Amino acid sequence: MDIFVNDSPVEDLDTAGQTLEQVLRCVQEQRCEPGRVIVGLRCDGLELHGEEMRDRLARSAASLNRLEVFTGSPFRLVVDAMTQCATALGESDAERRRAADLLTEGAIAEGVGVLSELIRVYQQIHTAVGQSLEMLALDARTVVVNGRSLHDSFEDPKALLLRVRQALLSRDYVMLADIMQYEFDELIGQWQVAVADLRSRAEAREAQEPPII
Repeated sequence: MDIFVNDSPVEDLDTAGQTLEQVLRCVQEQRCEPGRVIVGLRCDGLELHGEEMRDRLARSAASLNRLEVFTGSPFRLVVDAMTQCATALGESDAERRRAADLLTEGAIAEGVGVLSELIRVYQQIHTAVGQSLEMLALDARTVVVNGRSLHDSFEDPKALLLRVRQALLSRDYVMLADIMQYEFDELIGQWQVAVADLRSRAEAREAQEPPII
């Protein structure tokens, strides 16, 4: 397999018997410049994203002929991730209200389906925020935005999602619709402010980085 990092060939990297994820870890540890992280990859000319990437990472790297790895600033990675989270939160707000309307109208299966997708999106945002805090070397308990720590802002959903689960188990779709319609507003507002704050912090840190020559 031919490996390239930012279009430069990589020599003498042992990839025998390794998964693609293991190969990428070796590339990150051994061939990436200090202060740079892997931000993208191309396998045999194809860029991978989302579920497709997760599936490919777990498989053997031996089937690939060419692996292209692209690195960048971890702070830029956080900026991009928080931008995507902000977009997802905006889009999910309309879907949340649609789920409530469907449940109110008696379209239970469709409403629950929309709700399931929303929960998946919220989980992805939660994960992205956690990873971004790690990249920025920040403690969620000490970062305070609008008088609340990020830890509290992102732990609050547990109680709310427990109520959603209880409503589903009891098939109380009226309560479920009310929760979706009225009780997520404050939570989503907190998340939007937190995401914007993390993006601003990452942009500031990126601006302070010395140029890579």
